[in-house]
Amino acid sequence: MNIEADVEEDGTVTIQVPKRYRGKRVRVSIQEADDQAASAQWRKLSEVLDGLDQLGTHGRSHPQIIDEIRRFREGS
Repeated sequence: MNIEADVEEDGTVTIQVPKRYRGKRVRVSIQEADDQAASAQWRKLSEVLDGLDQLGTHGRSHPQIIDEIRRFREGS
């Protein structure tokens, strides 16, 4: 599982992890995020979802679907 977080100027990182990890010891691996690649993926997904919005074939809005995908990725 990957969780993106911002690092404060003092080096502090605060993240909220899914419930299944609370109270457990976890290993954290740090790598610099490739914001451009992630942004391009979200932009492409947004384009597809906008197309679905126009078709009106589903019961959830674009923002609702994006929110559900993010929650799924976080494992909550």
